[in-house]
Amino acid sequence: IEFITQEEIHAALELSQTLGYAIWDDYELVDGLRIVEWLRGYAALSALANQRMATSGHVQLYEAEELSELLVRVGIAPDKVPGFIATATLSRHSRDLFDAPLIRLADGRLLLFGPAIAYQHCARVLLSVFSAKHVQFEGKGAAFESRVLALLCDQGFDAKGFKFKRHAEEYEFDAVVVWGDYVFVFECKNRSLPGISPVNQYYFALETSSEVKQIQRLCGALRSWPEELDARFGAETGKKKIVPIVLHNQPYARMGSTDGVYFYDFSALGRFFRDRAINIVQVHPASGAKLQIPVIPLWAGQTPTPEDLLA
Repeated sequence: IEFITQEEIHAALELSQTLGYAIWDDYELVDGLRIVEWLRGYAALSALANQRMATSGHVQLYEAEELSELLVRVGIAPDKVPGFIATATLSRHSRDLFDAPLIRLADGRLLLFGPAIAYQHCARVLLSVFSAKHVQFEGKGAAFESRVLALLCDQGFDAKGFKFKRHAEEYEFDAVVVWGDYVFVFECKNRSLPGISPVNQYYFALETSSEVKQIQRLCGALRSWPEELDARFGAETGKKKIVPIVLHNQPYARMGSTDGVYFYDFSALGRFFRDRAINIVQVHPASGAKLQIPVIPLWAGQTPTPEDLLA
């Protein structure tokens, strides 16, 4: 895999971390382009702005053909270039100049607004672009579920995903962990966040309500048939307290519970098991050494407990 800038490398890794799978292995098209092609296009515009701002100023003027040739040279197929340029060009449907740094003039030429694209945080911009296009990544849910199970197993848990049928109804569980007196049931969601659009936020809220009902149904099945837990995790497991958690891949969590359901995200879960506290980093004025200063404790003791996770 080749990259045109270091920023593109960092963005590729961050997007893979955020979406829960390696984007360079994904050949599905998002509105006509692969994710790596969307990333390459924005990285190319960013590199172009960085190179020419010193000589051409913050606002640079290009012929449409010139930009098209540039995008083809860096690896975007000619038939995909018009779709990319259309998305990256400011319109009534664009959120801002960070998502769409190109401005089309009446004569067809394109202005590249350098301050919006230079040294751009491409991963964050692409997530915004995908959100505006209502792109969902539920099809990548299996990869995220595997990632969650791997994280839990790395902590020494016997984490399992399973399904069973009762009365012609199927119940499928993404990740279940028995810890202390609790059974944690994780329903894994790999969805785009709604951004600042009130319409997107409304539909996101509707989907969130649906997630609550979905995991309540699953946990209700475990309470009705506790022998399913006993068979997989040992006798008496079905008598433990069941804790439903909707776990988002992207950073979305809530304080407290919603109708008895907790909302948490993968990044926070990983940090909970990794660090005893949330720290700030300060540089010692004399030695220059970086010091980690605990600010918010995540564990009451020296090791994490299920009560700490609930808190």
